[in-house]
Amino acid sequence: VAVTVHLWRAFTIRKIRFEGKSSLTREDLRRAIPLSEGDPFTPGPLAAGANAIARRLINEGYLHPAVDPEVEYDRAEYGIEIVYKIQAGERGLVDAPFFDGETSPFSSETLAHQGKIKVGKPYREAKARDSAERIRKYLLEQGYFKASVELIAAEPTETGRIRPVYRIDVGMLFQIQVSGIKLKHARREILALLAGQSFDEDLLELWAENHKLELQRGGHYRASVTAS
Repeated sequence: VAVTVHLWRAFTIRKIRFEGKSSLTREDLRRAIPLSEGDPFTPGPLAAGANAIARRLINEGYLHPAVDPEVEYDRAEYGIEIVYKIQAGERGLVDAPFFDGETSPFSSETLAHQGKIKVGKPYREAKARDSAERIRKYLLEQGYFKASVELIAAEPTETGRIRPVYRIDVGMLFQIQVSGIKLKHARREILALLAGQSFDEDLLELWAENHKLELQRGGHYRASVTAS
């Protein structure tokens, strides 16, 4: 029995280039595609990379982006060069945001102002996410320690604008009562404690108890710190 084995040498990606202008940096584009220089070449990831770039452009507010990948073969060296040709097209402008959830006692206009959402400016996903964090920080400062704000969509409108959609939960209002220390100081410490994490009532109660003990050790024997 004779067994014949055929071997084919795979082409290697020598270079990846991007042609066309957009708000995305070269590093943004490189991170978007599932290909790297030095990888063996297969056609599947090539198209996936074009789709990924198009999605990133849509997230940046471009209404109808087009991305066409081209492959140039060097058959003598078994190398290829990939060129993604990008036509970003028209960029949408920011429309008034939509808040998915009850915003009371705050108006949508107040939250948009606190988030520094600038209607009529070019839309960018990164700025829209920054606005969500600003709104959450504002709600925390008002005593709504369970507040959550998340950008969930960038919705094209009939007028060619982009409406940022935020899922919001204002939550309940927490009152801080202190004796022996300034309320402003206590609030600042609590906000620092909550920075970057979800609210935990046990964490707040532990802070209150530890702070009371710290004050009492300093001679403020009647000091009290409570949160409700």
